Amino acid sequence: MNDERPGDYGQAKIGHPLSRREAMRIGLAGSALAWLGPSCQERSNTPKPPGPPSSQPVHELAPGTSLYDDFDGHGSFQTYEGRDLATAGALNPLLWFHDEASRVLDAALASPFLPSASADSGYAPPPGLLPVSNFVLEIRCDIELMEYAWLGSPREIEFVEFRSLGADVMLSSRSGASRPSACLNFHTTIPEQPPGRSWYVSLGLFKDAAEAGRAFVMGQYVNFNLGLVQNDYLGPAALDQWRSLRLDILTKADDPGLGEQDIRLDYYLDGALKMSRIPEDSAILIDPERTALGPHRSLIVNREANPTGPAFGYFDNVRAVYRNRVG
Repeated sequence: MNDERPGDYGQAKIGHPLSRREAMRIGLAGSALAWLGPSCQERSNTPKPPGPPSSQPVHELAPGTSLYDDFDGHGSFQTYEGRDLATAGALNPLLWFHDEASRVLDAALASPFLPSASADSGYAPPPGLLPVSNFVLEIRCDIELMEYAWLGSPREIEFVEFRSLGADVMLSSRSGASRPSACLNFHTTIPEQPPGRSWYVSLGLFKDAAEAGRAFVMGQYVNFNLGLVQNDYLGPAALDQWRSLRLDILTKADDPGLGEQDIRLDYYLDGALKMSRIPEDSAILIDPERTALGPHRSLIVNREANPTGPAFGYFDNVRAVYRNRVG
C-alpha cells in the first residue's frame, strides 16, 4: 500500500520535480506565487535596494577564495590590501545592504536548545543544530512578508557573471508563521513580459505544513509574469537544523555542453548536486539588455501571505563566486 502521509512526503523523491498534488501534500501549492505575488502587487519595487549604487570600487575576491562573509571577520579577502573585508560581529556596509530586520548575533542565541547548566550537566544538543562559529546572521520577518540582506561588492551582477552563491542556513522553530522559509535568492525583472515583474531562482528551507518540527529543502524558479513555478524537492530537513545550501548558475563559458543562450541552475544540498534545470527564459536572462531590476543576490526570510506570526532565519559561512571585476 502506498503511504501518502504528508509527513513522509508521499512520492516526492530527492531531485524530483514536485507535481501539484505533491506540493499540496506538503502545504506548498501556490505558495511560490503567494510568496512573490503579494509583494510585487503591494510593493512593486520589491526587492528595493537602499539608495543608489556606491561610488566605491568593486572589490575583487582572491582567486580560488569563495568565502564572502562568515560574520567572524573572515571573507572577501583583498589581494591588493592583504586583508579580509568582512567584519567580526557586524555587517560590513561595503559587503551588505540591509535594514533593521537583519543583525549579526552570537551563534548560541540562534539555537532554542541552549544549555542551562554547566558543561558536565549531560546536555548535548542534537547533531547539526549549532554552527561552528562565534557569530551568525539573523533575519527576522515580523512586519513585511519578506525581509532581505543583500550582497554588495557588487550589488548588481549579471547572469553571465554569477557563478555560485552558498551558505549554511537554519530555519528556526521560533517562527510562528505557518509556512516560513529561509533561502538564497537571485532576482531580476523582465520588462518585455507584461506586467514586467519578477523572475527569481531560490534555494532554501521551507517549513513542512503537515508535521511539527519538520522542514524540507527545495529549489525553485518563478516567473511571475507567466505564472510559472518550478519546484524541485531536494530532501527532508528539520527546524533548528543547519544545512549547507549552494546555488550555481552556469553558462556555456562554464560548461561547453550548454547552448550559447542557455543558463543552467544547479541546486546543491550539503555539498551534493541534487537537481539541475535550464529555465525556459534563458535567452532573455542571459542578455543584460533584456532584464531590469538587478539582478541581485540576497538572503531572504519569508512568512508568506496571510501570516500568523513571525519568521526567523539564520545564515552563516556565506560564499559567493563570480567573475572578478575591479572598477
